[in-house]
Amino acid sequence: MTEPLKPIEFVVDNLITQGLFILAGAPKIGKSWLALDICLSVAKGEPVLNATTSQGTSLYLCLEDSRIRIQIAYTR
Repeated sequence: MTEPLKPIEFVVDNLITQGLFILAGAPKIGKSWLALDICLSVAKGEPVLNATTSQGTSLYLCLEDSRIRIQIAYTR
């Protein structure tokens, strides 16, 4: 109880901390596109949703998407 804890490190300021997150919601509302946008923004160190990001490694597991859909989104 007396051990000092490190402050929370945000990847996307005041929105996402380091670690594993699950993005859930109704079907067809843009969860995959939002997750891809966040991952690309973190990897590039660019702002996302008007929030600054800490550049770092990101992993996007799109097990339901085809390679062509991801390639098209990446080149935008």
